[in-house]
Amino acid sequence: MELKKVIVLSYWFPPCELTASQRAYSWALNFKKFGYHPIIFTRHWDRKIESPKDLHYNAGTIVEQEEFDGYTVIKIPYKQNLRDKLFTSEKNFLGKNIIQKFLTITELIFQNFSISFIPYANQYKILKDYIKKNDKNISGLLVTANPFINFKIAYHLNKETGIKWIADYRDDWTTREFGQWYENIPVLKFFTRKLEIYFEYKWLQSASMFFSVSPNCVQKINKLIKIRGEVIYNGFEPKDFEKNENLFPDFTICYNGTLLDIQDLTILKEGLKILNLNYKNKIKIKLFFAGTGFDKNQKIRINETFADQLEFIEITNRLPREEVIRIQQKCHILLLIAYNNVKPLAPSKLFDYMALKKPVLLCPSDNDIMEEMLLKTGQMILISKTEEFVNKLSGIIDAYLVTHKVDFQFNQDEANVYTRENQAKKLTQFMDEYFK
Repeated sequence: MELKKVIVLSYWFPPCELTASQRAYSWALNFKKFGYHPIIFTRHWDRKIESPKDLHYNAGTIVEQEEFDGYTVIKIPYKQNLRDKLFTSEKNFLGKNIIQKFLTITELIFQNFSISFIPYANQYKILKDYIKKNDKNISGLLVTANPFINFKIAYHLNKETGIKWIADYRDDWTTREFGQWYENIPVLKFFTRKLEIYFEYKWLQSASMFFSVSPNCVQKINKLIKIRGEVIYNGFEPKDFEKNENLFPDFTICYNGTLLDIQDLTILKEGLKILNLNYKNKIKIKLFFAGTGFDKNQKIRINETFADQLEFIEITNRLPREEVIRIQQKCHILLLIAYNNVKPLAPSKLFDYMALKKPVLLCPSDNDIMEEMLLKTGQMILISKTEEFVNKLSGIIDAYLVTHKVDFQFNQDEANVYTRENQAKKLTQFMDEYFK
């Protein structure tokens, strides 16, 4: 069977090791099973990403095309603009931070009006020329964001070439309830929000449909842009988690990745202190934050929150994905923390936790999708207050001290719904409806 060729525009893609790269990479690995050959357009990734600064260096000098089993990758050079040069420079001078902020704000506002303000504007022309040259062989365009400015590129490609496209939101954009770049700039907040809402609606009117990562996100986005939306979960790749590791000698609870201010640590702080007092002569109970130290502010927050318990806390900076998985396999229990006062999300770590087949401490609960999924897979340890934390963990630790295992009934069939292969299958079925 001849595979249909589909272009996938994704800023993030391996060898970039950020979680954002995994979504498009999973499509690259799985689309061929369902009749598609993806052609991934991305930027060069020459540096190991250990801090936010590493995203802003020059990368690549020429357009490179690489062929893999079932997919193609076209890597486009990334050239620093003035903002990037200031951000990566070790030189400090009076007003540097103000200039950086001014350039960032200018870029974020004016890229809505002109592609030339997009840091990787060269991608548009290269992609447009590629589509025009190969028009008869290309079925359609799948665009994943963020950066959400990718939707502007898709809008203009549709106008210039007529190519049909589908939008993919890894997070919602203007409908998101937290984390907007302008929310701490009162003078810009109202104007910029209205501006971005206008352009999100405008650009997405040219899309055939959209995907996002949870039912709540799809509902909010659909209310704004009023086109068809469907859920495609991030999912997990089972073979990434096949290797077994011996458990840490200390009873370890692991949280993976990004932590936000809206995630409450109070129960964890209080409960961990009580448990370590209760088990002082038996076993240490530790909290491991894998990769969370990438955000310096969150690292400071964790250290301040657990200031009198630091011997029971471990925080790492950004780690290779394989190392994060190894750490999680050595941990006894995994941890999810709901997003306070925010409509429920299905974070990518939720699916990694399914693949790891370990109990998950939901502390506190989102009372929605995370709780629902973990209940189905049999992994959930639901915590709503400190007393519950202490009692439930004490029962688990007592049993572990006898059996040296953390037993629970895992439902593999429920977890299999969320494999990346099954999510890719669902996605390609929608592409069949719209792409030629």
